[in-house]
Amino acid sequence: MSLPNRDPIQRVSANGVTIKVDEVGANSAIVTVSVSKTLIETCLGDWVHRKAMPHDVTCVSTAVRDQTAMDNRNAAEYVDEYGNCTFGRVRRLAVPGDLVCVTPLTRGQVANDNKAAESRRNPIKNLWGPNACKAGFVWRGADESDQVCVPVSTREQILVDNGLAASRWVDGPYGPQTCVPGYVWREAFIGDKVCVTPETRALARADNLRTHDRVDPPWD
Repeated sequence: MSLPNRDPIQRVSANGVTIKVDEVGANSAIVTVSVSKTLIETCLGDWVHRKAMPHDVTCVSTAVRDQTAMDNRNAAEYVDEYGNCTFGRVRRLAVPGDLVCVTPLTRGQVANDNKAAESRRNPIKNLWGPNACKAGFVWRGADESDQVCVPVSTREQILVDNGLAASRWVDGPYGPQTCVPGYVWREAFIGDKVCVTPETRALARADNLRTHDRVDPPWD
């Protein structure tokens, strides 16, 4: 979007969502943008944020959210003089640092909700429209906003590499996310520091260049 005598707009914010231009390709045919994390963490349907701690955005039922709030209010009642949980209570462990004492049943519910978290959030992944892929292609999903269309096999490799990310990082000249020997940053998008083979990085770059031909209908 541009206006006479003005530079093109680089950022748009509305309704708690920010879309920002990160990079414009050399021929202006491809533009890389990022969507604010607020939208990515939005719950689907009737799910709501649990809020076991202020930064807990796991999506749960309203009943679980209400139980969580009650457990927080009553936390002091179930801690003994040594700081341990009283008999019959265990640490909730909803998120790192969560030491509220709850029943074993509640902690089991917490574990189940954590496992289901990804399927209950991020309305971006359910979008269908200008970025819909042609038959035989799927969104790459290098991160939660990545809608580059790739073959299914590439998507599967992305998931494997994402799962192994931490095991391929070491403290080094580029900080704590320096790649172990033989690996390089994938750079599927700006800031992508998942370590992959040089061949996989080359493929990510090639997929970025081809994305306009793989959507249905193709971009003009």
